[in-house]
Amino acid sequence: MKTFNVRYWLKPRRSKTEDQTGLLYARVTVNGKRAEISLNRTVATSNWDPVRESPIGKGLYDQELIRFIRTVEEQLNLIERELIQQGLSVTAANIKKHYHGELKSSITLLEMYDQHNVDFLKLVEVKKRSYGTYERYAATRNHLVAFLDHRFKKKDVSFEELNHVFVHDFDFFLRTRANLANNTTVKYIRNLRKIVKMAMLNDIIQKDPFIQWKGRLEERRKEFLWPEEMEKIEGARIESDRLGLVRDVFLFACYTGYSYKDIKMFTPTAVQRDASGRCWIFTNRQKTGIRSDVPLLPPALRIIEKYKDHPIVLERGTLLPVYSNQKLNNYLKELADICRVNKALSFGMARHTFATTITLLNGVSIESTSAMLGHTSTKQTRHYARILNLTVGKEMEKLFDKFQ
Repeated sequence: MKTFNVRYWLKPRRSKTEDQTGLLYARVTVNGKRAEISLNRTVATSNWDPVRESPIGKGLYDQELIRFIRTVEEQLNLIERELIQQGLSVTAANIKKHYHGELKSSITLLEMYDQHNVDFLKLVEVKKRSYGTYERYAATRNHLVAFLDHRFKKKDVSFEELNHVFVHDFDFFLRTRANLANNTTVKYIRNLRKIVKMAMLNDIIQKDPFIQWKGRLEERRKEFLWPEEMEKIEGARIESDRLGLVRDVFLFACYTGYSYKDIKMFTPTAVQRDASGRCWIFTNRQKTGIRSDVPLLPPALRIIEKYKDHPIVLERGTLLPVYSNQKLNNYLKELADICRVNKALSFGMARHTFATTITLLNGVSIESTSAMLGHTSTKQTRHYARILNLTVGKEMEKLFDKFQ
């Protein structure tokens, strides 16, 4: 429970005359911590009652001083309420700053978060950022709102209230009450950290509350299809036109490495020939805007040719007829059952299959694979090589020959 009180006292002044005077001060105490505010009034020590904290005399000056003290009292109580309403910390130091007009009403955490999200959406509109990333920022904000209500019974907080305890408690809330996995928790905390960095750059907060937070992502095994599993899908007899279409679009993703959003946006003009006559897709990835040019292998070209006159392709002007993401995910489950592939098929898996089974496993360099995937560095791509143990395998080949 917060304690708040104000006392008045005189600070004696040195005087060469016999009449001793003192400067009138208000002493504000909040939760045991105090700050002293000079009220710029001089009072004779002989005319001051320290117990009643009031002048003794009955003169006009004394009456005016009593009214002044009451006004100061009302003002300080009003400042306390304003700090609460503005989401700022109610401390003796802040009350003093506010009284002297030094404490400005700074932007709150959620206000800056909302400002960030509005600006981020504008970048999405001009295709500089992905909508999926925006959705993760929005999800972080929703969890933050729930955390503030659960932990503080507040709708918002000032940046002054952010410290390492706040970050630790939010991390714990995401892992326990929100029941999120480690990597999701770490990514959400990093989203919050970006907002705090914005506040630091704008001198709204001086100390980084994340200094003692050490969130680390756990490396997860990326599922992909081995050659025999791809053969099962390609060779399966499928009676349904609907599932046949889904299989072809999924295989196109396996042979090109493009995501669902990329494939959905492709038009026939995306396919172009290079100087040697080979067909490529030259494009920037929808998610990151990074260049991702991929030569079209024969299986991918056959799929494009198969659907060039499909009603959806003709109506929408797209390269392939693509269902909605939700429908595709449901249909891929059916496809996995029919093809007897014991894996959860997804477009993410198709992309991983291109990186592993289609390229790296067939001797394509990490550098070339990285470029086709639209990775910003080969560090992202090396993860796939580790899954396949490519480096280990190549190194050990020499030993196999030696110990024949």
